[in-house]
Amino acid sequence: MGAPDGIKRAARDQSGHLSLAGSKLKKLPKSKYFVAEKLDPTTIRTLTLSNNAIAKITDETAMTMLAEMTKVESLNLFGNHLKHLPSNLSVLSHLELLIVSNNRLVDLPAGFGGCPRLRVLDLSANQLKELRPQLCQLTTLRELHLSDNKLTELPVDIGQLQELQVLGLRNNRLTALPASLAQLKALRKLLLQNNKLKSLPKYFAECTNITALELYGNPMHPCIIDAFASGVQYLQAFIQRADYEQQLATKGKRSRLTRARSG
Repeated sequence: MGAPDGIKRAARDQSGHLSLAGSKLKKLPKSKYFVAEKLDPTTIRTLTLSNNAIAKITDETAMTMLAEMTKVESLNLFGNHLKHLPSNLSVLSHLELLIVSNNRLVDLPAGFGGCPRLRVLDLSANQLKELRPQLCQLTTLRELHLSDNKLTELPVDIGQLQELQVLGLRNNRLTALPASLAQLKALRKLLLQNNKLKSLPKYFAECTNITALELYGNPMHPCIIDAFASGVQYLQAFIQRADYEQQLATKGKRSRLTRARSG
């Protein structure tokens, strides 16, 4: 069997982009194909492996093929069958964008926090029930997409992600938000729709740069629903009121927010 067409194209174009999307791959291509086509792996900047049937990437594979791509900045694994990721992804020291959405991930490797330049991480539409604390070591992250999983809580140290601007958490099972959320001063967009949140903590009001907030599909207290209808700033001002906790303590039939967004 010869080299995949994508490798041949990349060798011919020398553009730094290698796309093997929709190539019916069940595993990563072997290094011998790069040698045969005279394609230097160190020239690859963008690697697209989306919409294949890759079910496993072993540590050994990552240390061979991927480790040779020392300059890869973007890795797209969307729409495969992955349940686990290799523990040594940190070999991709230039990686800035990692997409592993629409897979079957059930956990993250212990060494997951070792990508020093990662800015965008998309783990949405998987089977994640919890997140390892090491995720909070990815302090260069600007976007973190975790929607459509089975998360019941967030890491307590998520506030370490000081550069985070977008946090997607819709369609999970969250019942509360960690106190360190208040440390996310750069956060502009927070997607929380379709969780199990009944209220927002007072420290939420400290996230003053949020301009886009989505809360619908949560069993929120009526006082929050009313405040949210007037926008994010009004909601945060309401949360800061001295009688906020008292308002939450009052009896009222909770209903799920139907307003699409506020911002």
